[in-house]
Amino acid sequence: MAALLRSVECVRSFGYSPVSFLSCLRSSVGRLPRRCAARCLTTLVSSRLFATESVQKQVQFSQPRFTRDVDGGGGGAVKKLDRALYRLDVEVRKTGRISLRDVQEIFSEIKGAGAASVTQSLLAIRCCGSLLPEELPKNRIALVTDIWNTLRSLDVRLDVSHYNALLKVYLENEHEFSPTDFLSEMESNKVEPNRVTYQRLIGRFCQQGDIAGASKILDYMKAKDLPINENVFNFLIQGHSRSGDMVSAKCILDVMRTAKLEPSADTYTYLMRSYAETGDIDGIRQAIREAESGEVFLLDRDYMEVLLALAASGRSEFVDEILGKMRKQVGYNQDVINAILQLVNIGQVDVAYKLLLTMSKPVTLDGGAIFTGQFFIRQMVKVETPVQKIIEICDDLKSRSLNSIGLLRATECSLVFDKTDYAEIFLKALHEQGADVRPHYFWPILVSHAKRLNEKGIYETLALMVSLNSMATLETFLDYVFPAISLRDVDSVIQKLKDLGYTEKAIVAPLVMQLVINKELATASRLARQCQVGFVPLSAVRSLAIAYVTTDDLDSTLDLLVRMSESREQNQRIDYVGLFLVNYLNANGGQVGKVEILLGGCKSNNLSISRANSELLQSQIGRQGSPQLLALLDELISPHLHAGDEEGETGGTIQHPRNMSLNELEAHYIELKAKNMNTRGILRRLLFQNCRFKNMERTMEIKAELDDCKFVYTPAMYAQLMDLFTAHDRLEDALRFYEQTFELDPDFPMDDHKVLNLSALLVKSGKLDEAVKMISENNSKHGVREDRESLSANVWRLLNAAATQGDVEAVQRLFDLVVANFGYCPVTNSILGPTVKAYLVRDDVEGALKQFEHCCKVYRCTPLKNELFIKLIRLEDAEKLQRVVDLGTEVHGEMNTMYDLAFAFLDCNQVRQARRILETPGIRARHQRLDSMCEKYVAENKVTSMENVVSITRDLFDIDRDQMYYYLLRVYAKGDDVDKALGVWTALQEENVQPSDRTLLFLGDFLKRHNRPVPFEIPEVPVSKTSVEKDKQHNAKLQQFVEALRNNDATVAMNFKRELESRGLQISILNLSSLIEVLLKENRIDESLAIANELFEKKTVPHSRTLKHLLHSLAAVGDVDNIRSIGNHLSDTAKVNFRLKNHLSVALVESGRHMELLESMEKNSSDSLNIPSGVGILRLLERHPELSDRVERLAAKYAQYDVHGPLNMVWMHHFAKGNYEKADEIFKSTPEFQDRLMYVHVLDTAAASSDEGMLRRLVDTVKDAKLTSRSKGVVYSNLIDVLCKKSKPDEAAKTFDEATQLGLTPDDFNRATLNRFQRSLEQNGRPVPFKMPSGGSTVATESFSSSSDSDNSDDERK
Repeated sequence: MAALLRSVECVRSFGYSPVSFLSCLRSSVGRLPRRCAARCLTTLVSSRLFATESVQKQVQFSQPRFTRDVDGGGGGAVKKLDRALYRLDVEVRKTGRISLRDVQEIFSEIKGAGAASVTQSLLAIRCCGSLLPEELPKNRIALVTDIWNTLRSLDVRLDVSHYNALLKVYLENEHEFSPTDFLSEMESNKVEPNRVTYQRLIGRFCQQGDIAGASKILDYMKAKDLPINENVFNFLIQGHSRSGDMVSAKCILDVMRTAKLEPSADTYTYLMRSYAETGDIDGIRQAIREAESGEVFLLDRDYMEVLLALAASGRSEFVDEILGKMRKQVGYNQDVINAILQLVNIGQVDVAYKLLLTMSKPVTLDGGAIFTGQFFIRQMVKVETPVQKIIEICDDLKSRSLNSIGLLRATECSLVFDKTDYAEIFLKALHEQGADVRPHYFWPILVSHAKRLNEKGIYETLALMVSLNSMATLETFLDYVFPAISLRDVDSVIQKLKDLGYTEKAIVAPLVMQLVINKELATASRLARQCQVGFVPLSAVRSLAIAYVTTDDLDSTLDLLVRMSESREQNQRIDYVGLFLVNYLNANGGQVGKVEILLGGCKSNNLSISRANSELLQSQIGRQGSPQLLALLDELISPHLHAGDEEGETGGTIQHPRNMSLNELEAHYIELKAKNMNTRGILRRLLFQNCRFKNMERTMEIKAELDDCKFVYTPAMYAQLMDLFTAHDRLEDALRFYEQTFELDPDFPMDDHKVLNLSALLVKSGKLDEAVKMISENNSKHGVREDRESLSANVWRLLNAAATQGDVEAVQRLFDLVVANFGYCPVTNSILGPTVKAYLVRDDVEGALKQFEHCCKVYRCTPLKNELFIKLIRLEDAEKLQRVVDLGTEVHGEMNTMYDLAFAFLDCNQVRQARRILETPGIRARHQRLDSMCEKYVAENKVTSMENVVSITRDLFDIDRDQMYYYLLRVYAKGDDVDKALGVWTALQEENVQPSDRTLLFLGDFLKRHNRPVPFEIPEVPVSKTSVEKDKQHNAKLQQFVEALRNNDATVAMNFKRELESRGLQISILNLSSLIEVLLKENRIDESLAIANELFEKKTVPHSRTLKHLLHSLAAVGDVDNIRSIGNHLSDTAKVNFRLKNHLSVALVESGRHMELLESMEKNSSDSLNIPSGVGILRLLERHPELSDRVERLAAKYAQYDVHGPLNMVWMHHFAKGNYEKADEIFKSTPEFQDRLMYVHVLDTAAASSDEGMLRRLVDTVKDAKLTSRSKGVVYSNLIDVLCKKSKPDEAAKTFDEATQLGLTPDDFNRATLNRFQRSLEQNGRPVPFKMPSGGSTVATESFSSSSDSDNSDDERK
């Protein structure tokens, strides 16, 4: 083939006719069988350089799955590398890109291991293409060349898949290479090209506009009977375009239709890009019209490629027209980021900025703003965009309220990239804008000058600091200036620095310390004596000791010790001399020969040491010391000094029982009992803990011991016992302890979740009225005390207990009582599910559908939607099915609903209908349900169905294509179809999918068993049993595990988990997260935490919702240590997103360590990034009102740093307690509350007690503020709810009129409120003064937090 390509040069010399080429192509394609031609459509376009979905298609990384089929395997290095590959997989699926650092880490791991598997080497190559949009193509090519040469030097077997991957990278970077030489290298290494190789070589010729070269390969493919697919046609469009023949490029579409291949969105994108490269906007418009008329759906990423091509060709005037075509679908923000990075690389900054402004504004999980464009600023600095342009864009972002720290970000990036010239200009700009330019901003600049031995640059930087009012600190001089300049003439250095504007005191203190470090004690002593300035002695003690050991300069050392003792400014009692002596003994190896001389000098200079350091010195000196030396030590002791141990004394204190784990409590109990000591307190704690963990048998043993010693139980203990018996379905015992609780204390505040759990057991036992009475009585005493979200599971159990009996009326009665009236939890799909389930249990489909419609209209929720889909599909009731689809679309959008419908068809084994739905562009993958269906097809040996699934899921967003092909391999293996199985390997290359070790192991073993050559290196993983039968058994167990999770059966699920792991099977993060949630529902916190820790050890984290639930549960029981432990596994951004500091503060309060929380906050009051600003402060105020004055002072101090969350909590606390004057004083003194105010706690308090007066005061507070209309609508909604509840329709109507006069519309109110208000008016014969909003949107209770202070570079998320 290489020789054949060399003849192309001769063909070019005779001329070439595109028309004849097209005729040839028509004839060759026309002879392809229709089925074969259709199969060829499952390839990918080579030039998708940025879109999230397209990048996912180009390179699919697969988490190593061989652990499902093997036991043991690999050392630590392999596991580390596999974990790194998995992280890359997650990043690609999420953002469509990876960083250069990620690739370099993988490359370093391979070089360090001295070997690489097929999977690892392929991945390393593929990462050097479009997945690195922030890098220039030349840098990516240099990287892949280095990787390729390294792999060859390591003797890694490079098969055709590696060469094809390299070709793909060359194409993505438009790298100039010789296809002839490339094929020659393959031939010399005895690697046979396949159809993917030839397709990509055609792509290279077409990139060069070389149709003659492409034709030679086409002729060769024809001779070899290799199929010509859509990829080839797309390349040819590009080839004709770049050869200047747009007519022939357009004709390719007709050729495709002749070959029975309809042009796809990829084809039209290639055509539009070709027009864009020539600046033909009319051609682009025509192509768009043709695509639309042919019902070809063009995605945002398709238009973005056109935009890139226009910008690259200098036709930015047409960019706005293309932007107008964007639909901003799922993944739009990430696609935009990748496009912007490329635009900045080619110098099209204005177009990039225009694209940035089209992104949806990102927010944090709690609604706070995220700074927009951090990545954009970073990239501009990286590629050295003109500095004034960067400043201009940063200023514009600030003026648009999109990014107030843009210039600071630019400064940071310039320092990171060692662009000191840029950094200095940015720092000057910051100063001109009034920003506080701090000394540590200059440290990287000083380091850069030091590396270059540029002493002049260091002085210039110090001068710049002076001009920007950012004087160098002691730390700056000591760590970054003096170590990098010559100190031979210290007087000259001092004069130079004084000339720059620094005071002698600021210079000499660090200079003396540096001279001590340099062991120039005489100079240091002279300078300290001459300038009469003190310095920070503690940091110089060790340096002085080391210097004295080296120089033996006693006089200078004693002089400096005197200066140190005179410099006790911060702490008059610290024993610097004693610390020096201790460090001296350590530095000289414990030799005491000169210690007596030192002590004599100390005595003559009136220096003293502490008793603690004297004793320490005596113990170190031991028998080496003379009586005179020991006597000198005693003489030097001063009672006014301490040893200077900043950490304080440590001792073997006994841990308090409240901080002990269950096992520690048991051990402590045994110890106390053995010593015949009082065990009542520890037994009480053990009772609480065993009740908490639902250990019935051990609890009864403990209770028996307490009964024997005539222990007097508290109401709280009886409540715990009640909850324990409730969990074990022992109703009579639970009710007995319930009654005993209130006999001891009629006003005892029973926990809401305990009341709800016992009520659910009553309903389950057919005692509905008793359950209603119990809930009502407890609510009337104290309202809802616990966090509403945490009660959702308890409310669901209560409602589900009635729903499983098919009692529709009971479910509705309980729902109205617990959710609608008392507000125990927010309304969600889960909570509404039992209201629909009750009808389905009765087989009342029409009733279920009506209830489902009610939930959609009133609550914007779709409970049991999938169950309804399946039920109606099986009943073949198309009319009702369409109703569910329409209702689901109103709530979740068309794409989400159609996807759910598709999988419902798959569940019903109606593949054709599912295929039609899944072919809709833009639909994401749902892995768990898809895996379940594929397992079913494999088990039933449905080859065609499995092929259809592989085909129809190809374009799904976030689909794991390796997983799909693995299922296809398994079904081919069951039928012993070797040729089709081998075709899977080629198809993987064609789609540019990264095969996992598991896939290669399976295919390699299958080929060897049928005596067929294996065209790749089989990963060296020890395989125990790879039979399909074992695989079937494993998956059956996995299915049973998933079923247990669906049934909320934690015990069964845990048993299956242990069994699966004992067999070496891997459980997905999603399933483990579900298991954690199921355990948390049963309050089995320790087991949940153990599973979470297993995930942390694997460098992964549970699902975000699960982790939030776990942190909430740990906070509720005051588990401070485990919350901190979790924090060690989270990034700074994740800590903010999961509100770790607030969970930690709640835990400290709940564990009785509130003073530790308060003192920590007071100590770090200037650290605005680590302030718990939410429920933690509120909980502290509620539990310990005696500390309110200290908390208020602290909150006021925080407000000085523009952090108003704590003060907002103080305001809420006073307002909820009825201290309105104090609350108004805080509100009026804080202008920031006019724009952002958190008030949910006030609403909860008022709603729980139906406090109309509190709500009216809150209305008066917010109505004149500058809050959004929806924020005000939330407050008015709550007031109207209370008025309707109190049967005051006239006052409710008056309140509604007042709100509308403020400019509020019905859309600003809670839809459920409007429904309740409407019913109240109609029941009382009053007119309804509003029209219900169409479609309706439930306004959730909004909690507007203070602006985020975090610098989140990963900011543009949608």
